[in-house]
Amino acid sequence: ADAPAHIRRLGALLEEGDRDGLVSLFLSRFVRTSSDEIDAMKESPAWSDRLEVAHSIPREMHAQASQYCFDPERFRTLTIPILLLVGDDSDDDLKAGAEALHDVLPNSRLRGLPGQKHAAMETSPQLFLDEVLGFLKGSAEGETEHGALSGEAS
Repeated sequence: ADAPAHIRRLGALLEEGDRDGLVSLFLSRFVRTSSDEIDAMKESPAWSDRLEVAHSIPREMHAQASQYCFDPERFRTLTIPILLLVGDDSDDDLKAGAEALHDVLPNSRLRGLPGQKHAAMETSPQLFLDEVLGFLKGSAEGETEHGALSGEAS
């Protein structure tokens, strides 16, 4: 897919006032969210919030395409507890990005969410909530293990 053309299409959708189309295209093309996941997201009360801030997507995508270069080493000094969640069914490049961050974050936990892609908070909210609350509880108790992927206990 030609990313610059898709970025231009995002801007055109914004100019047309089609925020729903803009967010849907962004999710499908850039995040690779399935149509079923997008439909589930549209049923969520948070969808209207996504539409409200849709105007920022084209600008951020232009900035990222022209300026941002991911450097995992920049994050090595973050020592606060960090939870990285990735759907086990996510695309390999999304998993690789999470793993790259996990490799340099000294106090991170990387958890795989079984049967999920990018939108587990919408498609499996209880699983998502269980992971987040478990992480927060562990952090409050001083747990500092460098956790594992694929739902393995850390």
